[in-house]
Amino acid sequence: MKFVKSLFLAALISTVAFAQLTPPANLTATGSSDLRSVKLTWEDTQTNVKYYVYKKDAPAADTTKQFRKIAFVHRKDFVDFHLALGGTYSYYVKAVNFGNISDPSNIVEYTRTAPVYTYGKLNGFVVSEATQLPVINGFVKFLPVSYTVGSYVSVRTDSNGFYSAKLKTGDYKIFYSAHSFIGEYYDNAATSSAATVVTVAENDSVTLNAAALAAVVPPVVYTVSGTVFDAAGLVGKKAEIVAFKKNSNHGPHHGFGQYRRLTDSLGNFSLNVRLGDTLALFARPFDNTLKSEYFDGKATLDEADLIAVTGSVTGINFTLDPKPVYANGVSGTVSDSLGTTFLKGYVYLIRKNPPAPGNHHRRKFWTSTDSLTGAYSFVNLEPGEYYALATAMGYKATYFNFDGTHTLDWRLADSIVVGESGVVENINFNLWARQPYSGGNHAAIFGSTLELTGSVVEGVLTYVTDAEGNVVSASVSDPAGSFAHEGLANGYYMFTANTISFDEAVVSGIDVDTDNGDTELNISLTPDGVTSVKGNTLQPDKFELLQNYPNPFNPSTVIRFSLPEASAVTLRVYNVIGQEIAVLVNNELRAAGSHEVSFNANAFANGVYIYKLESAGLSMTKKMTLLK
Repeated sequence: MKFVKSLFLAALISTVAFAQLTPPANLTATGSSDLRSVKLTWEDTQTNVKYYVYKKDAPAADTTKQFRKIAFVHRKDFVDFHLALGGTYSYYVKAVNFGNISDPSNIVEYTRTAPVYTYGKLNGFVVSEATQLPVINGFVKFLPVSYTVGSYVSVRTDSNGFYSAKLKTGDYKIFYSAHSFIGEYYDNAATSSAATVVTVAENDSVTLNAAALAAVVPPVVYTVSGTVFDAAGLVGKKAEIVAFKKNSNHGPHHGFGQYRRLTDSLGNFSLNVRLGDTLALFARPFDNTLKSEYFDGKATLDEADLIAVTGSVTGINFTLDPKPVYANGVSGTVSDSLGTTFLKGYVYLIRKNPPAPGNHHRRKFWTSTDSLTGAYSFVNLEPGEYYALATAMGYKATYFNFDGTHTLDWRLADSIVVGESGVVENINFNLWARQPYSGGNHAAIFGSTLELTGSVVEGVLTYVTDAEGNVVSASVSDPAGSFAHEGLANGYYMFTANTISFDEAVVSGIDVDTDNGDTELNISLTPDGVTSVKGNTLQPDKFELLQNYPNPFNPSTVIRFSLPEASAVTLRVYNVIGQEIAVLVNNELRAAGSHEVSFNANAFANGVYIYKLESAGLSMTKKMTLLK
C-alpha cells in the first residue's frame, strides 16, 4: 500500500510539473516619460511561474529579423533600455516552470520616437577676479537639478570670456572652471549645495552676472634628498622612495597623499615637495634580500619619523637590514572536479590582513602549476594568514575551502595559517569545467583592473553571470591587470570584480551582441574603507556607498551611505540584467553626513541584486545577495 501511494504521489508531481502552461496575456508596451526605455507588462494567474522575454529589432511583420531571448524575470514586467532613436521593436513573453515553456503571448511593437523639448538660452562672461580680464577657453558646465532634464551641458568661453548655451527648460546649477584658476559655482559658491539654482524658461535669453575666478597660487617647492645604502652602509642601492603626506586630505589612504621617486644607480634620490608638507619617507629596495623601511629605521607608518617641510632637506639616508629567511611554505595540486586530470594553471596567495599603506610586506604572490602533475608550491612566506585562489583555462576559478566547496567570494573562503617554519601541504583544488559555448558567433568582455590612482591591481577574480544568474566565465587578472571572458553568446550579463582589501565592483546589464564585437570594460577598484567616519561627531569627506549588512540577508538588510555635503540622493535596486525593481530614495535632499536605508526583499526571489547610489553627478554600485 505504501508503494502504491508513492507511485501515485510521483505521478501527481509529474503531472503538475509538466502540465501545459498557459501563455501570458495582454502584453503591453509603454514608453517612459523621456522616451528612452519601454516597459513591458503582462497578465498571468498561474503560480510558481517565471518568464522569458523575447525581442526582435524590427516590426513583427519583418521576416528578415529573428526574435531572441533577452531576459529571464520573476515578475510580470520588464524594462528595456536598449533602444535606438527611430527604431521599431517587437516583443513577446513565454511562461516557464520546471522546464516546461508555454506558447508565446501576443506580440507588441514599440517605436522609440524623438521627445519634444523646449529650450532657452543662458549667456554670460568669465573674468579673472584679480585683473577683471577675460578668462579665455574656460569651461562652463550646466548641471541639471533633476535627472528628467537630461545630462549636463558644457561650453567654452571665447576670446572675450563670453559663453552662450542653448539648454532644455528646467533648473540648473552652473560650475565655472579654467586652467590655473580655482573653480566655483554660480553665484560665488564653493560647493554644489550652496550654488544658486538658475531656471531656464522657454525661449529665454538671459545674461547672468559675470563669474570672477580666483587664480591658483603656485605652491612653494623644495627638495628632500638622501641616499639608500645596504646593511653595511657602504654600497648605494637602487630603490623606490615613497613620501607619504601625513597632512593631505585627498590621498588614497585616509589622509595620506604620496610623492614617488626612484633612486639612481648610486642610491641617491631627490623629491620635489611643497612648503607645509609633513612627510613620512619609505624606501622599497629592488634587492629582494633587503628589508624595506621608513625613515629613520622604523618598521611601520605609525612609527615613522615625520619631516616637516619648511625648506629643502638633505641627508635623509636609509641603511637597509637583510630580510629574514623563513623555512615555510604552502603546497598542493590543481586538478579537475574528479581529481583525475591535473591542470596547467595558476595559484594566488593573498594576505588575509593586507599591510598598512606603504608596508614593505607583499600582499599577493602567484605561481604556475606543473603541467603534468598539477603541483605548485610557495616558499619563504611572511608568517600570517592567506587566502588561496586557483584558476585554469577552461575551468571555473575558486577560492580555497578545506571542505572542498567552491566560492567566488573571498569572504566565504577559509584562510591558511603560515608559521615561521613548516610547509602547509595538501592545499588542493578540484576545479569544475566551464560549459563551452556551442553556438555560432560569440563575443568577449575584456579589460583591466586598476586602482583609482590608475595603478594596476593583479590577481583580481573577475566573473560574468548570465541573465539567469549562472556564472558562465571566470578570469583572474594577470600581472598587467588584464582579464578576458571569451565565448559569450548574445544576451545580458553582469560583471563582478572581487579581491581582498578592495570593495567589490559590479557592472550589470552589459549587452553582449556578437554583431557589435567585443566589449571593453576597465574597472577602477576602491580600497576597502578608503573613506571612513571616525566617530559620530566627524563629517565624512567623501561620497561613499557601503556594503549592506547583513549580506547575505533574509528578508531585510540595511544600506548605508555618506555624503560630504547636502545634496539630492537617489538609491535604486536592480536585478542582474539591469531591470529596476525598487526605488528606496527618490531624488531626496539629504544632509551631509552618514545615512542608512532599510530594504525589505520579502516580495523578491532568491538571488543577486544590485544597488546604486546617485548624487551630485556621482554614482556608486554594489552587490547584495538574498538567501531565503
